[in-house]
Amino acid sequence: MLIFPRENTFSPKGLIETEEKAYRDQIQLAAGQILDHKVRFVFLAGPSCSGKSTTAFCLGKALEDKGKKVLTFSTDDFFFDKEKAPINPDGSPNYDAFSHTDSALITETLRSLSQGNKTPLPGYDFITGKRILCTQMIDPREHDIFLLEGIHALNDVILDGMPPNEPYLCFYLDVTESVQSEAGGGIFTPERIRFCRRLIRDFKHRGASPNLTEKLWRNVVEAEKDILHPFRKNAFGLISSSFSYEIAVEKQEIVTLLSSVTEKDHIYPRAQRILADLQYFPALSEALVPQGSVLKEFID
Repeated sequence: MLIFPRENTFSPKGLIETEEKAYRDQIQLAAGQILDHKVRFVFLAGPSCSGKSTTAFCLGKALEDKGKKVLTFSTDDFFFDKEKAPINPDGSPNYDAFSHTDSALITETLRSLSQGNKTPLPGYDFITGKRILCTQMIDPREHDIFLLEGIHALNDVILDGMPPNEPYLCFYLDVTESVQSEAGGGIFTPERIRFCRRLIRDFKHRGASPNLTEKLWRNVVEAEKDILHPFRKNAFGLISSSFSYEIAVEKQEIVTLLSSVTEKDHIYPRAQRILADLQYFPALSEALVPQGSVLKEFID
């Protein structure tokens, strides 16, 4: 449990610098472990809104600072066309389902890179919902380390497809700690924190209302029990993207979004609970969040 201190008892800048350094130290530790194990393939997985994209970037940068050339790509690059996504019981498309990812192509790509062959790297157009079978040709000789990130990156099917003579290392990323204000109020659990991140990101980048985000979120959390949690066992190391100051930085945007919710909206009870607990946190400026922070992935 992380405790956010009472207002006027701490330096916001100092608190943020301390917690961001702790996150960066984890990245440096993981980079050192990768070099110590002399692996060429690294896998990073974590739940929705844990900060996988930023963490993969930071890990790649840490390795490059140590003289390694890193290719970072995502399991999202291997999505099938959106109309092929399986359907949830409520009739909504399940884009997070493992079957919506071309795992056979991931295996083929990893094996080809391992064997030193020039390999096409696919992509996915999130605007059109269409896959792109080749966005660039990769020459493995130009890279020392291949870093695959994504919700399915630690799936047994993908890891079992690696050549038996090719060692690799896996990391799991998550919001690991709950946060509570020292002034009181309810607890922001890891799931609740991730939901708040999603709330802001989906509104800013997808124009989604809080009601829509909450509806989709229930399916996301339920799906993670099957597509993600069973494969945490494959992780060599754990990276945490928990920050006690996060709720204070996000407070104003969350309040603005949830204040628009009405009693007829199914998110209303949840919105009221979050708004009540936010009263115990001061509002900190987003300008205090440094470039490269995981939180920039959601608040910018």
